Amino acid sequence: MRVNGKAPSKASGPPAAPRALPANLAALGEFVRGRRRQIVPDTLGIESSGRRRTPGLRREEVAALAGISTPWYTRIELGTAGVPSRATLAAVAHALRLSQAELRYLFELAGASLTILDAPLERRSAALEYAVLNLANAAAVALDRYATPRCWNAIADGIFKWSTYGDEFQRNVIVAGLTQPRFETFMGQDYEDAVRAVIGTFRRAYTTSEPTQLADRIFEFGMGHPKFRAVWNGATVAEYYTPPGPFVRNVPEVGEVRVDFVDLIAARHDGLHVRVISPLDADSLEKFRHLESLGTPSGFQDS
Repeated sequence: MRVNGKAPSKASGPPAAPRALPANLAALGEFVRGRRRQIVPDTLGIESSGRRRTPGLRREEVAALAGISTPWYTRIELGTAGVPSRATLAAVAHALRLSQAELRYLFELAGASLTILDAPLERRSAALEYAVLNLANAAAVALDRYATPRCWNAIADGIFKWSTYGDEFQRNVIVAGLTQPRFETFMGQDYEDAVRAVIGTFRRAYTTSEPTQLADRIFEFGMGHPKFRAVWNGATVAEYYTPPGPFVRNVPEVGEVRVDFVDLIAARHDGLHVRVISPLDADSLEKFRHLESLGTPSGFQDS
């Protein structure tokens, strides 16, 4: 986990507190020990030559894969380490190649719930793309955990013009929101709050998981922008881009529209969520239909 090439401090903004659950550290230790013994070293590129006293990986091998010390990992297996941090749990889960169900179970044993947003990618469903592209009379866009649009319908493109940007970096909500006047026009008096919220959600994703190259690029851009830098240095953390509606928004091509929205979490899709923006009156509906004629839909954009 990196911030400008360095591991972020604990003061850099932890995620919102997970739901408290009873911790069962003995069961946690037994579980990771059992999973360690089931892994064939060769499948991870670890040479298994020489005599091994136990099947699977050695403790020091798991510790190295997780980026933690062997004594610390040993205490986790023995149930004497106390409650590991979410970052440590994620690192151990990655080292042991846990499935989604196993990952969620690991967190529950540690007394912390794991939200669907934190779940790893299993597959990208054609049904999700179909739902986004074919939703009628509403704008729909699938965004990743770093607020980058990955798939959108024609109405969403008519509003935000995602298809006019050259690449995923330029389409990112933070980058476009801070560089394109269209977004400030659309948000109106809510623009400053929206900027803080989207940067807060980015911070949560960026500092609690291994950043992608795109996320690093967004962060580097942001730290060069005074508005992003001020919000980041204020340790703002958020879970949602926008407070509950309804809203009056302004789209340059059609003027004011009255809208509401909902965010739909896409299970098993690595932090993807679908934002649906719906019109609230007949006039706004007619404007949405005109925006649909101006927009270009797009299926999923590969990272």
